[in-house]
Amino acid sequence: TPDSRNSRASCQRQRELPRWRWQLALELRESGVLIGSCGVRRTTVDATTADVGYELNPEVWGRGYATEALRAMVEFAFADLGLSELNARSVDTNARSIRLLESLGVSPALSLSPGRGRDGRFWPERSEYQLPRDRWRSAQP
Repeated sequence: TPDSRNSRASCQRQRELPRWRWQLALELRESGVLIGSCGVRRTTVDATTADVGYELNPEVWGRGYATEALRAMVEFAFADLGLSELNARSVDTNARSIRLLESLGVSPALSLSPGRGRDGRFWPERSEYQLPRDRWRSAQP
């Protein structure tokens, strides 16, 4: 299936050296049940910017898991990887995801037209957001 091929490919990428993509499984602490994934993906090994994103099982939406995972990945990207900026995308009708991104301090960067992604899936209208490291740092307590 396409999902199992994507999972195998993601696992293979975790072995790349030097490393330039980090995609982590999200699971419930209590049960170990897989509920999604979260990642930071540079376009090249030495890029100073990257995409950050998450996918979450709809059955667990609204419980704070995406917030916890995304905040940890943003912290990792800026503090550990030393990236200068992160980019994220959200479907324009996904109000929860947009609120989560806004809570991190992102700024809308551009609107993306509907179309097919690299994976062949159709994507409706969506927006891209940017988060420079300086804005992230100034928002931290």
